[in-house]
Order: sequence, then C-alpha cells, then structure tokens
Amino acid sequence: MAFFWTAVGPATSKAIAREYDDLDDVRDSSRERLESVTDIGEERVGAVLSRVRE
Repeated sequence: MAFFWTAVGPATSKAIAREYDDLDDVRDSSRERLESVTDIGEERVGAVLSRVRE
C-alpha cells in the first residue's frame, strides 16, 4: 500500500503503510492501534482518521 498525505508527511505515511494492508484497514482501525505506529502522535492520528473516514 502506498499513500501520502501532506497533513502527515512522508515519514508518517510510510510508517502507516508498513503497519496496514490497505486504506480500509486504516479506516477500520482503532485510535489506540494507530497511535501505536512508530512516528505518529495523537494529533496526527486524528488527521489520519478524519481523512480516511471522509
């Protein structure tokens, strides 16, 4: 899975891509699981979940 959002940047996008199979997996993720991804903080988790759940 390859994706990039200017809101989170390339390093965070790559970290998410290493942990998730596809955008549906990210969309269905809990905040806690997403927060456990390296290089992502609470603020970015909110941005990511807002974006994928639009």
